Amino acid sequence: MFTRSKSKRQQMADAAREAADRGAEAISEVERRARAISADAQDALRDSARKARQRSSEAYGDLADIVHDYPLVTIAIALAVGALAASLLRR
Repeated sequence: MFTRSKSKRQQMADAAREAADRGAEAISEVERRARAISADAQDALRDSARKARQRSSEAYGDLADIVHDYPLVTIAIALAVGALAASLLRR
C-alpha cells in the first residue's frame, strides 16, 4: 500500500547507472559509424586500385603495340629522350 521513497543514495546510483548506459549506447553508435566509414573508405580504395591497374594494363598494351609496329621510331624517340635528359642533367 505505502511504498517507500528511494533514498538520495539510491537515486544517485540510479542516475549514475542511467548515465553510464547512455554513454555505452553513444559509444556503440560511434563505433558503428566509424566501422561504416572505414568500410566505405576501403571500398573506394579498392575501386581506385582496380581502375589504376586496368589503366596501366591498357597503357602497357598500347605501348607494346606501338613498339611492335614502329620499332625504329621507338628507338629514335628513346635516344632523343636520353639525350635530352643528359643535357638537362649537365646544367
